[in-house]
Amino acid sequence: LSLSLSLSLCLARSQESGSGQVAKICNNLVLAISMIGLNEGYNLALSHGMDAKIIADIFNSSSAQSWSSNYVGPPGTKDYSTGFKVSLMKKDLGLAMKAAEQAGVKLPLGEMSGALYTLLEAQDNRAHADKDFSYIFEYLRALSNKQ
Repeated sequence: LSLSLSLSLCLARSQESGSGQVAKICNNLVLAISMIGLNEGYNLALSHGMDAKIIADIFNSSSAQSWSSNYVGPPGTKDYSTGFKVSLMKKDLGLAMKAAEQAGVKLPLGEMSGALYTLLEAQDNRAHADKDFSYIFEYLRALSNKQ
Protein backbone atom coordinates (compact mmCIF):
# COMPACT_ATOMS: atom_id res chain seq x y z
CA LEU A 1 0.00 0.00 0.00
CA SER A 2 1.08 3.56 -0.61
CA LEU A 3 1.80 5.76 2.37
CA SER A 4 -1.19 8.00 1.66
CA LEU A 5 -3.52 5.00 1.29
CA SER A 6 -2.19 3.46 4.51
CA LEU A 7 -2.67 6.75 6.33
CA SER A 8 -6.18 7.07 4.91
CA LEU A 9 -7.08 3.58 6.10
CA CYS A 10 -5.74 4.32 9.58
CA LEU A 11 -7.69 7.55 9.76
CA ALA A 12 -10.86 5.90 8.46
CA ARG A 13 -10.80 3.65 11.56
CA SER A 14 -10.73 6.66 13.85
CA GLN A 15 -14.06 7.58 15.40
CA GLU A 16 -13.24 11.14 16.42
CA SER A 17 -13.84 14.10 14.16
CA GLY A 18 -10.67 16.13 13.59
CA SER A 19 -8.29 13.24 14.22
CA GLY A 20 -7.05 13.45 10.63
CA GLN A 21 -5.96 17.06 11.19
CA VAL A 22 -4.28 16.11 14.47
CA ALA A 23 -2.45 13.22 12.78
CA LYS A 24 -1.27 15.52 9.97
CA ILE A 25 0.13 18.20 12.27
CA CYS A 26 1.73 15.59 14.55
CA ASN A 27 3.36 13.94 11.53
CA ASN A 28 4.70 17.28 10.28
CA LEU A 29 5.90 18.18 13.78
CA VAL A 30 8.02 15.02 13.85
CA LEU A 31 9.12 15.61 10.26
CA ALA A 32 10.32 19.17 10.99
CA ILE A 33 12.23 18.10 14.08
CA SER A 34 13.87 15.18 12.26
CA MET A 35 14.76 17.36 9.26
CA ILE A 36 16.44 19.93 11.49
CA GLY A 37 18.33 17.25 13.42
CA LEU A 38 19.48 15.57 10.23
CA ASN A 39 20.74 18.83 8.79
CA GLU A 40 22.46 19.86 12.00
CA GLY A 41 24.34 16.56 11.77
CA TYR A 42 25.17 17.20 8.12
CA ASN A 43 26.34 20.73 8.92
CA LEU A 44 28.63 19.49 11.69
CA ALA A 45 30.05 16.68 9.54
CA LEU A 46 30.74 18.97 6.58
CA SER A 47 32.27 21.58 8.88
CA HIS A 48 34.78 18.92 9.92
CA GLY A 49 35.66 18.24 6.30
CA MET A 50 33.62 15.08 5.72
CA ASP A 51 32.53 14.33 2.17
CA ALA A 52 28.79 14.96 1.63
CA LYS A 53 28.16 11.64 -0.15
CA ILE A 54 30.06 9.64 2.46
CA ILE A 55 28.20 11.16 5.41
CA ALA A 56 24.87 10.67 3.59
CA ASP A 57 25.76 7.00 2.99
CA ILE A 58 26.69 6.59 6.65
CA PHE A 59 23.46 8.22 7.83
CA ASN A 60 21.36 6.14 5.43
CA SER A 61 22.90 2.87 6.61
CA SER A 62 22.91 3.60 10.34
CA SER A 63 20.61 4.76 13.12
CA ALA A 64 20.37 8.24 11.55
CA GLN A 65 18.47 6.75 8.61
CA SER A 66 15.01 8.28 8.22
CA TRP A 67 12.49 9.43 5.65
CA SER A 68 14.24 12.81 5.74
CA SER A 69 17.70 11.36 5.06
CA ASN A 70 16.36 9.43 2.08
CA TYR A 71 14.42 12.46 0.82
CA VAL A 72 17.25 14.99 0.77
CA GLY A 73 20.14 12.77 -0.32
CA PRO A 74 23.66 14.09 0.21
CA PRO A 75 23.58 17.53 1.83
CA GLY A 76 23.34 20.45 -0.55
CA THR A 77 22.20 18.37 -3.54
CA LYS A 78 18.41 18.67 -3.13
CA ASP A 79 16.47 20.74 -5.66
CA TYR A 80 14.83 23.20 -3.28
CA SER A 81 12.45 24.58 -5.92
CA THR A 82 10.00 21.67 -5.50
CA GLY A 83 8.52 19.90 -2.51
CA PHE A 84 6.81 20.86 0.74
CA LYS A 85 7.28 24.61 1.17
CA VAL A 86 8.97 26.32 4.10
CA SER A 87 5.84 28.46 4.54
CA LEU A 88 3.62 25.38 4.81
CA MET A 89 5.92 23.74 7.36
CA LYS A 90 5.88 26.95 9.40
CA LYS A 91 2.08 27.00 9.23
CA ASP A 92 1.79 23.37 10.34
CA LEU A 93 4.21 23.94 13.22
CA GLY A 94 2.04 26.85 14.30
CA LEU A 95 -1.01 24.57 14.22
CA ALA A 96 0.88 21.98 16.27
CA MET A 97 1.75 24.61 18.87
CA LYS A 98 -1.92 25.69 19.07
CA ALA A 99 -3.02 22.07 19.47
CA ALA A 100 -0.39 21.56 22.17
CA GLU A 101 -1.57 24.64 24.02
CA GLN A 102 -5.19 23.42 23.87
CA ALA A 103 -4.12 20.04 25.27
CA GLY A 104 -1.81 21.51 27.91
CA VAL A 105 1.23 19.82 26.34
CA LYS A 106 4.69 21.34 26.15
CA LEU A 107 6.60 20.89 22.88
CA PRO A 108 10.05 22.39 23.42
CA LEU A 109 11.52 20.94 20.20
CA GLY A 110 8.38 21.90 18.31
CA GLU A 111 8.67 25.45 19.62
CA MET A 112 12.34 25.67 18.59
CA SER A 113 11.58 24.14 15.19
CA GLY A 114 8.78 26.63 14.63
CA ALA A 115 11.10 29.48 15.53
CA LEU A 116 13.73 28.27 13.05
CA TYR A 117 11.21 27.91 10.22
CA THR A 118 9.75 31.34 11.08
CA LEU A 119 13.21 32.90 10.81
CA LEU A 120 13.95 31.01 7.58
CA GLU A 121 10.64 32.06 6.02
CA ALA A 122 11.19 35.73 6.89
CA GLN A 123 14.83 35.83 5.77
CA ASP A 124 15.70 37.98 2.74
CA ASN A 125 12.15 39.36 2.32
CA ARG A 126 10.63 35.85 2.29
CA ALA A 127 12.93 34.73 -0.54
CA HIS A 128 12.92 31.18 0.83
CA ALA A 129 9.23 30.83 1.77
CA ASP A 130 8.41 28.80 -1.36
CA LYS A 131 11.50 26.60 -1.20
CA ASP A 132 11.36 23.02 0.01
CA PHE A 133 11.45 22.80 3.80
CA SER A 134 14.75 20.87 3.57
CA TYR A 135 16.28 24.26 2.69
CA ILE A 136 16.81 24.44 6.46
CA PHE A 137 20.22 22.90 5.64
CA GLU A 138 21.28 26.06 3.82
CA TYR A 139 19.93 28.21 6.65
CA LEU A 140 21.92 26.24 9.24
CA ARG A 141 25.05 26.53 7.07
CA ALA A 142 24.56 30.31 6.88
CA LEU A 143 24.12 30.52 10.67
CA SER A 144 27.51 28.82 10.94
CA ASN A 145 29.03 31.02 8.22
CA LYS A 146 29.67 27.86 6.17
CA GLN A 147 27.86 28.69 2.91
